Amino acid sequence: MKITLQVVGEICVLRLEGKFIVGGESVYLKDKVKDVLNMGMRNILVDMSKVPFVDSTGIGFLVSSQAGVTKEGGSFKLLNPNPRVREVLKITRLDKVFEVFDDEESALASFAPVNKKPRAKKQATPKEVEG
Repeated sequence: MKITLQVVGEICVLRLEGKFIVGGESVYLKDKVKDVLNMGMRNILVDMSKVPFVDSTGIGFLVSSQAGVTKEGGSFKLLNPNPRVREVLKITRLDKVFEVFDDEESALASFAPVNKKPRAKKQATPKEVEG
């Protein structure tokens, strides 16, 4: 499995390519998600458009990755899984757990802005008024 990382604003898009199965490099996704979280990114979109198949191991990695991101206060969403992968999500009822999007624009727009520490406001200095 090949994973390409792309940062779009405050969202990390992980583009997967290849079968998401046991014995492959599926474990690499979990490591990549940890790396992204360590970089301070909390919103992750997983592009599955080039994943032809996912088995129970792949599903397990998606679930554990989503749990890890959620625990850190982030969001983990899926983009464009093919009909076969959607069927696996439906059978396992994970289509109720994951937010799944058909197009990247609406997926990116669905993320709430990351809460940042507010900047300290400058105190207005009183002006002297001559009178």
